[in-house]
Amino acid sequence: MASRSLLAAAFLALGSALGAGAMYGLRPGAEAPGAATPAAAAPATPREQPPAAVQVMTLGRGEVQSVLTSIGTLRAVQSVPIASLTGGVVLAANFTEGGAVAQGTPLVEFDRRIADAQLTAAQGQLQVAQLRFERGQSLVGVRSRQQMDDDRASLQQAQSELAVRRTTLDQLTLRAPFAGFAGQRLFGVGEYVPAGKTLLWLEDRTTLRIQFRIPERFLPVLRVGQEFALEVDAVPGRRFTGRVSLIDTRPDLDERTLHLRGEVPNPGHVLPSGVFGRVRLVIEQVPDALLLPPGAVQYTLTGASVFRVKEGRAERVPVRIGLQMADRVQVLEGLAAGDTVVTEGQFNLDDGRRVNVVAQSPPVPAALGAPGR
Repeated sequence: MASRSLLAAAFLALGSALGAGAMYGLRPGAEAPGAATPAAAAPATPREQPPAAVQVMTLGRGEVQSVLTSIGTLRAVQSVPIASLTGGVVLAANFTEGGAVAQGTPLVEFDRRIADAQLTAAQGQLQVAQLRFERGQSLVGVRSRQQMDDDRASLQQAQSELAVRRTTLDQLTLRAPFAGFAGQRLFGVGEYVPAGKTLLWLEDRTTLRIQFRIPERFLPVLRVGQEFALEVDAVPGRRFTGRVSLIDTRPDLDERTLHLRGEVPNPGHVLPSGVFGRVRLVIEQVPDALLLPPGAVQYTLTGASVFRVKEGRAERVPVRIGLQMADRVQVLEGLAAGDTVVTEGQFNLDDGRRVNVVAQSPPVPAALGAPGR
């Protein structure tokens, strides 16, 4: 009987314990309220990012330019039509199409027979007038003053008529007014040509002209004599040099542009007339600028910045940019010559991150290609 009482008491004690655990929501093995808790664990230190692979370049100095570009058409400085001054039949063409001719060379000859006869008649009339005038001078006091004045007028008229006939005869031979190149022949030998018809074009291509346009806001930096480079598709691989010869200060009211004219020497007559050309006009030049490749610069709302490598880590440096070209930009503030800057891989960088230099970018060339290469 006593053993049964002890067993019942044990079951009652176990039930009380389980009831208390259920009341506090404890699972087997959990600590009861009020039980001592171990010390809180320290927070884990965040792992540092692995080094970022980058390509770098050592900052150097070189030339940078501000350039305006435009287009135009090349024309010969002297280009004139050779036209007939009087109508007539063409007897000869003394030139080769596209060939060079010297100044004074007879290019086209017309039938001269009628003009020769008219010149002979004028010479005879002059002789008669001269004799009449001289005879009248020997009869002073016999002939009236009116008769002597008439003889003098007839002599002057005969002299003028002879000059006209000689000029007409000269005009039947068309000569080159300057040295140049003959163009296409626009007539046939034996053809009757009316007065005023263009027979050929004569061009002097020793110097060529090109007209082009520049936005009017650049007027303060333009000047006569300014040098420009010229490239033409008709002569690939060559760059020619010219100078501004005229600046028309009246802007185009529709496009707000200025008309400029330049002259380009053409030694060897390499450049043909009438071809399309591209003008490259330098308006500002810095020969000793601190240079960066354009890809190294990042632009945000707060300005431009560059990642500089210092003691194995990336450092974001704000910079001020000056002149910009397709392959180079000028750094005015923020960096110095000899600094190592990131040129590739900077989009994976944060300020202070370790870097792993995997390659060296070639430096920006110190000088630009010169005209006339």
